Amino acid sequence: MMMLPFPIKKVVVLLTHGTDKISIDLDGPTPFPEMQYALHANIDARAGYGVQWVRDNLGITPEVIDTR
Repeated sequence: MMMLPFPIKKVVVLLTHGTDKISIDLDGPTPFPEMQYALHANIDARAGYGVQWVRDNLGITPEVIDTR
C-alpha cells in the first residue's frame, strides 16, 4: 500500500455512468512540482474502480457519491 507523503483532508469518489472521478483535498503543500501551489487534485479512474484505487493507493475509505 502506498502512503502519500503529505496530509489529506478529504477524499470523495463520484461514481458516474462513465469514468469515476476522484477528488482529493490536501491539508498542506506537496513535494510534487505540479501541485506546489494547489491544495486540490482531481483524478479520473476507470468506471467502477475509483473506490478501490483510493483504498489501494491512499489506504483510506473515501466518501462516495453515486450519481448513476
